[in-house]
Amino acid sequence: MRRGFYLKLAAGNIRKNRRVYFPFLLAGIGTVMVTYIMYALTQNSGLAELRGGTDLQMILMLGSNIMAIFSLIFLFYTNSFLMKRRKKEFGVYNILGMEKKHIEKVILYETFYIALTCIIVGLIGGVILNKLFVLLALRLMHTDVVLGFEISWGAMLMTSLLFGGIFALILLSNVYQVHKTKPVELLKGGNYGEKEPKTKWVMTISGMLSLGAGYYIAITTKNPLSALTLFFLAVILVMIGTYLLFAAGSIALLKGMRNRKQFYYQPKHFISVSGMIYRMKQNAVGLANICILSTGVLLLISITVSLYAGTEDAIDQRYPNDVAIESQDCTPESQKAMEQLIRENAAEKKIGLETLEMYPMLSFSALSAKDGFEVRQAEEITDVVENINNLYFLTLDGFNQIAGSNEVLGENQVLIIGPRGRSYEQERLKIFDCDFEVKKNLSKEQVEKLVGPSAAIVYESYFIIVNDTEQLEELQEKEVAVYGEYSSYIRMHYDINFAENTRKEDQIQFCTDMGEQAKELEIEINYMENRAENEDYIWGMYSGFLFLGILLGLLFMLATVLIIYYKQISEGYEDKERYEILQKVGMSRSEVKRTIHSQILTVFFLPLVMAGIHLIVAFPMVKRMLALLMLSNETLFAVCTVVCFVAFAIGYAMIYGITARSYYKIVSMASD
Repeated sequence: MRRGFYLKLAAGNIRKNRRVYFPFLLAGIGTVMVTYIMYALTQNSGLAELRGGTDLQMILMLGSNIMAIFSLIFLFYTNSFLMKRRKKEFGVYNILGMEKKHIEKVILYETFYIALTCIIVGLIGGVILNKLFVLLALRLMHTDVVLGFEISWGAMLMTSLLFGGIFALILLSNVYQVHKTKPVELLKGGNYGEKEPKTKWVMTISGMLSLGAGYYIAITTKNPLSALTLFFLAVILVMIGTYLLFAAGSIALLKGMRNRKQFYYQPKHFISVSGMIYRMKQNAVGLANICILSTGVLLLISITVSLYAGTEDAIDQRYPNDVAIESQDCTPESQKAMEQLIRENAAEKKIGLETLEMYPMLSFSALSAKDGFEVRQAEEITDVVENINNLYFLTLDGFNQIAGSNEVLGENQVLIIGPRGRSYEQERLKIFDCDFEVKKNLSKEQVEKLVGPSAAIVYESYFIIVNDTEQLEELQEKEVAVYGEYSSYIRMHYDINFAENTRKEDQIQFCTDMGEQAKELEIEINYMENRAENEDYIWGMYSGFLFLGILLGLLFMLATVLIIYYKQISEGYEDKERYEILQKVGMSRSEVKRTIHSQILTVFFLPLVMAGIHLIVAFPMVKRMLALLMLSNETLFAVCTVVCFVAFAIGYAMIYGITARSYYKIVSMASD
């Protein structure tokens, strides 16, 4: 054969099969583009220098690993649709005299063209859009926009190697399929029929049990730490259950429709139901994939949008004061010296002090018990980690000062509030050999200034108000007797709030100087944190989550659209001959169209409905996990979830309209 024959043949094949290759090329280009942008952002020197930038880059680096795995699965899966359409063509080549090694050479060049186009165009698009995404990242982080243009050669190399490897694996897979398949099987590859599947009750019951177990975990898990550890188990169980129920349950559903004679023996139902039964084994996997991807898109976007929208609330919860200082020196002399140091430091920098509150606090961990809390040796609680609570004890005077309240306690009475505003349900609280009467539960608003560092702790936290310092010291003695060298002690807390117009730089410098001057005065500071410096890190972390959600959400959405498109196209070609026969025996075009819509609607929206159910069941568990990221606004999360689902459903319906038209065009060519 002449030089260049296979190159021209491969290019011609791609051009002639553009209906199936063009969407695959777009998907490949989009995947390369998004992957480059993600890699480039992780290596961007400007982002790394910003407060919070390293957190964003760390999250994106984790996301880039997910992206690499998903790209491999996604491109392999969509390639299977291409190979199914091309097998008949390869069979014709084989019968006309081409040896398999020649066909494999054609596949090599076709894969080379596609890989080269995807990588080059994707990288060019990624480089062009990268600056836009950098600006978006800066905007999300509430940081000033930096001008300039940066090309990440390292990201280019990593992306090229990743997708070069993926397309090489796709090539090996395609060559292997052609090599092991007989010519007659290749010729029938595009039209290879399915035998009527049996209703597999074992698979159906297994799917129901798996899905039920996943749902049970999601609904019954109350502890946020437990939700974090069990979430992925629930996800795996739901995925397995979804696949099994789509594969077995859908067949049972269609056979149930067939058994309803009044429904089944109508032209539009007869054709669609009978056709779907014979292809359900193949459709089930596609529908399950669409359902799982749809659920992934909805969860990703709703979670990340909720986190970002609630960033200010999270900052207020984590840093209720401008500066928080904790000192182990609780003597009246050290308190007076510390107060004087704070006021002098503020006056020196001409910073207005709005409030300065000082109060003692004792905190330690304990296990939940039937009528209170139980304190054990550290080595005895390793098997019940999820039952651990953090207890914070304050005096009544200190609490009234912070909350601006006038609460009163009798002898052996306490005030209490549970984790994230929940009530303590018992009338008495027992700990060690102390037995307190719970006078009342505090409101969430009364302790919002106390939460602070406890908001970032994964364990449940209780704030307990006792009468005076003597009771606080008594509790400390009993705690030391149990925990020994691991015990904590009463510490003085200093909560500082500056005047509203105080600059961030002055607040940060105030803390720096406070640390140095306290050290000179031999005042031991356990920790000191300020809102001005740390809020940038929270913005960086949450904007990183949103950025990751947007990029992965777009990729999952692209995969969903492509799977739906290929599913409709492949079914259209399979049904073309059947509809040609039906039209020849008297079925009109309008009847064909109604039958098509009946068939598509029967199963097309089933993945969306299942995704909605998954989302509803996952809501309680995800809500508890978000509490660990300081998002306690359930209303915000619920609104974001509903809005995301409605928007996704509208897009899903639009995809239905487009793919239904493409399907109809293919099958209607039979009568043209």
